[in-house]
Parts: sequence; structure tokens; C-alpha cells
Amino acid sequence: GFRLFHADIEKKLSDRKRLESELSMMIANESFEIWMQPILDSKTGKLFSLEVLSRWFHPVLGAIPPITFIALAESTRKIALFDRAVIRKASAALSQLRKNYPELKVCINIAAATLIEDDVCEYISAMLIEHALPKNVMLFEITETMLATDKSRLETNINCLRAIGVQFLIDDFGTGYSSLSRLSDLSLDYVKIDKEFLKSLNTGDNHICNTIIKLAHSLDMEVIAEGVETETQHQRLINLGCNYVQGFKFAKPMNEALLAEYLDTLTKKMLVKRVD
Repeated sequence: GFRLFHADIEKKLSDRKRLESELSMMIANESFEIWMQPILDSKTGKLFSLEVLSRWFHPVLGAIPPITFIALAESTRKIALFDRAVIRKASAALSQLRKNYPELKVCINIAAATLIEDDVCEYISAMLIEHALPKNVMLFEITETMLATDKSRLETNINCLRAIGVQFLIDDFGTGYSSLSRLSDLSLDYVKIDKEFLKSLNTGDNHICNTIIKLAHSLDMEVIAEGVETETQHQRLINLGCNYVQGFKFAKPMNEALLAEYLDTLTKKMLVKRVD
């Protein structure tokens, strides 16, 4: 094949090389930001958890999309180092937040390369101890594809982490590959419905969401729906028995300052509900 040269091509290649060279420094210096998006009880609106989302604001190139720098970290085999930096930074942030909101917990995405490392259980346990966090305040999101990765080491490390109180959820359920036997063998805790499946709820088609929710509940797993944007989706998810909801209808990902305002407002709202 062939392709006509364009200046944009050279710029993209140049930007990628620059990001590659600066990625290690970003990870080492933890110069990325931690943003968080609430996950709420679908019926009561009570805060269940905060999903940790990484943001990289490059001083020259501006905001780098997560899909770009996470893919870069994976392709350059730096994803395990990045995940550990996220866990460390999220643990520190949660420790501060729990001073005013002691029931808070966080949900963190973790890559297969990180989860199969020999000392990952010891590392996460050490982070919980270092930041004086209870062992049941951390959830890790894994993908369906990961269930087919190095079965023995994956099971060993998941079981080790679950033994100390860490919980797991499958992200974007239904978009990748997994077998029912693998779901059952690993005894995971939550399933997250991908936002693409929620679109059909607006037209009254409940079949896919209903099937996922029933399957998860039959395996003693609770369900989180992500990408909830409308009241119609919310109400239909409640009717189908979905346990938790996440999406722009309730709150967008927030930095530390906006999160503090949100938590204060939500706390006051919950107090009013209790009085009523």
C-alpha cells in the first residue's frame, strides 16, 4: 500500500515519540491527576463508591486522552508501573477524603499485566496499611478479556486480594469474551453493564440489560450500570433490579475541588431525605 504524506502525519508521529519519552517521567513523578466519578445506589441515591479516572495534562500538548496514554503505557510495557502509581495516589486521596466522609470507597481500573505480577497482593496490602485504610474500601475493575489471561496467576492473585477484603468487578460486561465457568470459578463481586447496552432502554427494549442483571444475580454478583444519561434509563434499570448506577445524569468525573463540593451537597441532600 501507499499513503500520501501530510504534515499532520509527521506531527502525530512526533507527538507520540515525545509522549513515549515523557511517559516514564510522568509515572515516576505522579504528574497525572486523579479525578473521580460517583457510583450511586440506584434506588436511594446513596453514594456507593467513586471510580478513579486518571487525567494527564501535558504542559505543551494539553490534555492527553486516557485512551491514548493508557494504550501507550500498555504498548511500552509501563502499564504495571502506571497502575501502581494510580493505586498509590488514589489511596492517599481516599485517606484524606475519609476524614470527612468515613464510608467512602474507591473503584480502580487495573490491567492484566499488573494483576498477574507476583507481588501485587503484597503491594496493595502495603498501600492500605500505609494510608491507614480499611481493607474493604478498594474495588478493582477488570475486563472480560483478562479472564482468559494466565489463568493460574490471575486466580491466585485475585483470591489473595479477596482474602484481605478487596473486591472485584467486571467492566463493560458483554462487550468482550468470558465464559460462565470463569465467572463462577473466580467468585467476583460485581458486574458493570457497558453503556452501549443502555441505549436500547430509551426505546423500551429491556432484553439485554435484563439478561445481564439476572445472570449476575444468579451468580451472587451485584450490578452497576455505567453511562446512565436519562431518567428513562434510570427508572427502567431500577425496575430490572440493577443495584447501582453511574453516569452524567448524576455526576461527571470531578477533580478534587469539584468533588469536595459534590460530596458536601450530596451529604446535605441525604440528611434532608432522612428528615423527610
